[in-house]
Amino acid sequence: MDSAELSNFAKMRFNQSLAKKNLDAKVESILTLTYGGGLFNIDYSLISFVNTMHQNNQTEMVLRDSFKNPVKIENIKDFLEQLIERYQEVTNEYYAEHTKNINTK
Repeated sequence: MDSAELSNFAKMRFNQSLAKKNLDAKVESILTLTYGGGLFNIDYSLISFVNTMHQNNQTEMVLRDSFKNPVKIENIKDFLEQLIERYQEVTNEYYAEHTKNINTK
């Protein structure tokens, strides 16, 4: 590899890395759900906890939202379905953008 090729490769890798960091930040900011007057940051632990409550036949619960305010969830099943739907929507978009960034040269 000559110096021009090496320089172009380094720039490409830098741009890919920067695009991934920007995409990660974007996903973090939109991986949220407003529900019952609260704003929830969606992650594995929230989905797992709500799913556990649902599997234990709980129908309602109180959770702290992303602002640490208590929010009464009156329909756990509906809340869980919306969490999963939003998570899938955002992560599918993330995957498509990530794949596009990797294939961009």
